[in-house]
Amino acid sequence: MKFSDLIKMKIKNQKKDTAKKVILGTGIGAAIGMVIGVLFAPKSGKETREDIAKVTKEAAENVKETINETKERISEYVAALKEEKCCCCEEECEENSEEVKAQEENCKEG
Repeated sequence: MKFSDLIKMKIKNQKKDTAKKVILGTGIGAAIGMVIGVLFAPKSGKETREDIAKVTKEAAENVKETINETKERISEYVAALKEEKCCCCEEECEENSEEVKAQEENCKEG
């Protein structure tokens, strides 16, 4: 297995794990917040709906922030991999470097 394949697998697994954690945490947090809000806030239906909309918007902003932080961490990880010395010949290192650059561009676009 090539070094570049290992990098791709590692990054893909990290993305999956991070996405699962973000989705799970956001869902649980939003559900708990809504339940507590409805149970303990004796408000009219209109006010409750407004509060739910506000909480949902805040949760979406938190998800966006977490995604941006994750992209930054992945970029830092890729940069750290670029700096590591390759144990093989220079030609393969240059090839891997191009693949790492392509992966980093995918992270920035996605």
